[in-house]
Amino acid sequence: MNEGDGIDLRRRMPFIVLGAALVIGLIIGAVVWFVQSRPDPARTETGNNAPETSLTPRTGTPAPVQAGVLGQPTEIVGLYGTGSVVVNRATWHTTGDIVPAAGRQYLTVEFEVTAQGGAIALQKEMFTAYEANKTEHVPTIGAGENNDLGNIEAVPGTPAQFTVSFDLPPGATTVILTDEGFNPLVVYEVPGP
Repeated sequence: MNEGDGIDLRRRMPFIVLGAALVIGLIIGAVVWFVQSRPDPARTETGNNAPETSLTPRTGTPAPVQAGVLGQPTEIVGLYGTGSVVVNRATWHTTGDIVPAAGRQYLTVEFEVTAQGGAIALQKEMFTAYEANKTEHVPTIGAGENNDLGNIEAVPGTPAQFTVSFDLPPGATTVILTDEGFNPLVVYEVPGP
């Protein structure tokens, strides 16, 4: 062992200690994050201090699929509630936050859902559009409309009004709304532009 090796080790020691402290800190942080991210079964949160309601799912076979007419309410029987849905407008356009690809347009559909009993949950995955050739399209966010549907709920006395947009070739289109179990509730035929 050379005398210079001891001096070199003394110079490196602060870096070794700092590195070890950093690794230990990361391990402790990961453990704390993991423990805090796990749900606590003893704690329930309602978010708004409202009394919790118990919804009973529909039993038996799903209700027949309804043929909706643009601008007219259609009665629906969802998985956890009953109500009506109306398409207030269905418009084709080529402007938005993102310009659609050549040969495509946005179809923006404005829905209003009113619950008469129970609750009707709504999320973008419950909407689908089909071209005449049966090509399926899911909602898009590029149309510049308020399409961040998220998870909303229509309850008696509080209708839900929102838009859903699709990016597809213009033409006659079938738009389908499903329930929470992805059973079709209502089908709309939207003419091309």
